[in-house]
Amino acid sequence: MSGRLVRVRDRHLRSATYVVAELEADRAVKLIRSSVGSWADEVTDLGRVSAGLLKALSLKSGDFKSIEEPPLSQEQQPQKVP
Repeated sequence: MSGRLVRVRDRHLRSATYVVAELEADRAVKLIRSSVGSWADEVTDLGRVSAGLLKALSLKSGDFKSIEEPPLSQEQQPQKVP
């Protein structure tokens, strides 16, 4: 089974992206909107993701997971060149 990639965005362009273990785009969008996207102005299906990705993320039918990267720590941020 493949899944969907769904983005949640508000009017200030803040966003979050989720991998959803749901084959149909409409159902994936409804799941995210009802679960975590109630604050959003826009919930958009971005396309299909592979069964391999769902397996790698340990997602089963109806599950979802945020794929946002954690913020960079001070040590990881690029250094300015003098």
